[in-house]
Amino acid sequence: MGQQLVRTAGAFAWMLFAAASVHGQDISLATNASGITIAGSKPSWSTGFGTVNGLGLGTPGANITVMTTTGGVLYTSPYNIVITGASSGNRAVVRAYVSANFSHPSILKIYSCVSSCTSAAGYSAVSTSSSTPTDIIGDPGISTNQTVTRSLAVFVSNANGASAFTGTDAATLTVLVYRGNNNSLQHTYTLALNNPTQTVQTALRFTLGTAPSG
Repeated sequence: MGQQLVRTAGAFAWMLFAAASVHGQDISLATNASGITIAGSKPSWSTGFGTVNGLGLGTPGANITVMTTTGGVLYTSPYNIVITGASSGNRAVVRAYVSANFSHPSILKIYSCVSSCTSAAGYSAVSTSSSTPTDIIGDPGISTNQTVTRSLAVFVSNANGASAFTGTDAATLTVLVYRGNNNSLQHTYTLALNNPTQTVQTALRFTLGTAPSG
């Protein structure tokens, strides 16, 4: 509470005023009980999917699910968005874009899912443009403090031959928090996919079939 002294007609009067608290919407990223570890704190978090391959063979890392999709596979995992400071006048909207892409973007891509995340059809590639970020929590936004679960994924292409790639790679998402009521940007954070880095390995699959004379 602040105090202001006002002089009036030979007398002194005290005027007391209270500054209204301003609570803007904000988020933190956190590990979901069924997901990969989200490390770090504001303004920078990190995570990663470790060893991957374009056929989805072998055992993925803990709390990672492999889904087959066109041209490759998705390595997926849920994570939490903890919303604070939200209200009807401060709705939280969250968007993201790939601010530092994989060095091999034809092989690796970051995908996101908002709903129906148990199927590959629920995932889509995250935008690589800061001017058209991908909705993570879309309009009209969330007006109450709560924990929202979303799913993150890395698409791994099953490309073969000269276009294939094996080795390590990393990327970074920039996460944007908006006031949904007027679409004004409130906070800018990052989530790096480098902890651990994605390690693309060669994978082989053999198909057995009946020979014409077998």
